[in-house]
Amino acid sequence: MWRYGLTILIAVLAISGIGAYYAIGRLNHLPEYKLETVQGEPEEGAAVSLSGSYLGDMRSEPLNVNIEGSIYRSEDKVFRKRMMDARSWFYNQPDIQKLLKDHKSFMRGKGYETGFYRDEELVIYADVTTKGLNSDAQKSVLRLSLLSEDSGKVTDFEQTILEMPDNGQLSIQDVQRVDDEAHLLFRKYIDRGITEELVVYVFDIGTGEQLRHSTLASWSDKNKYKSDAQTARVIASDYISAPQDMIFVILNGKEYTYSYRSGLLTELTDPLWHKALGTGMAHSLQQDNFYYSEVRQDRIVLSRYNFITKEQETSYVTLTAEQLGVGVIKSALIRSNRVYLLADDKAGIPGAAVLDLANGELLYAGRAVEVGDEGKTGAELSENLRLLNINIVEKLAD
Repeated sequence: MWRYGLTILIAVLAISGIGAYYAIGRLNHLPEYKLETVQGEPEEGAAVSLSGSYLGDMRSEPLNVNIEGSIYRSEDKVFRKRMMDARSWFYNQPDIQKLLKDHKSFMRGKGYETGFYRDEELVIYADVTTKGLNSDAQKSVLRLSLLSEDSGKVTDFEQTILEMPDNGQLSIQDVQRVDDEAHLLFRKYIDRGITEELVVYVFDIGTGEQLRHSTLASWSDKNKYKSDAQTARVIASDYISAPQDMIFVILNGKEYTYSYRSGLLTELTDPLWHKALGTGMAHSLQQDNFYYSEVRQDRIVLSRYNFITKEQETSYVTLTAEQLGVGVIKSALIRSNRVYLLADDKAGIPGAAVLDLANGELLYAGRAVEVGDEGKTGAELSENLRLLNINIVEKLAD
């Protein structure tokens, strides 16, 4: 009799084990999400990628969500590598993708993120290293590589551009071409960054010879780690390698434009913006226009400034969350001729919207849904899915 009891016990344990296996498997299952189009054309939302975390089963799993689906860091080795790679955004830039596609050999080993320039005739790459740091022989060594688009010929130059006995180091901020000259904008850090300078060095493209240099601004602040420390910010073109004569500089609260061709740093008499408490900012420098915005939970306001005409159009577009059909606007990005918004709908479900930069027209609106369970309520979905960042991943056309 006991043998029958033992058999029954084994069967019960086996069934329990199978049940536990499937229960654990179900608990470990990570739901799939995607951006569902609510309004407009899906193509307009194709570049949008929302990142954040899935909160479930007493754990948090980082993920990205787009119109194609979701990718969890734990499930995708490529995604995991990108999440841990602080420079992954660099390789998502379409102009860098194009350089890698067109000139794979030239791009090998070139990763100084702000060191690229490209036009129809020439590609310029620059990087700089400091040798003999904190010694009497300290110097900065600049390497310039120039690639002819027509012939494919590469010319390399190396220059010792500055003797620096002051513990200074150089960081490239931007590279531009003016006729037969390469103009390099550096930020110079002196005495561990207590003193800083913005300096432009000019080189002959044909010979690599240093022609001249000028200091645009210099500032020193022993309290640099305090909230009111003096600082400078350089805003160049959205795309790393794009030709751009004018750049925008914010220095100690004052706003300037700088022209590589004229060499003039000009203070704006009518500042473009004042960052108000409780607002977010988005901006974009595109050829002759500088776009900037004020982002609040209940509205987004777009403004622009033309470098050529000096015309400033403040609040040329104002859109409320109600007009956009969302509950809360969280953040914004301006890219090319589009404005990308991260926003929760009125039910608290995270999603995105795409606007035409020229006039604010709503081109796309989408929200996150769980694939296979689109009927999940806003409360249920927003409780488990926290999407806190919006990224733009542009792909090259075939």
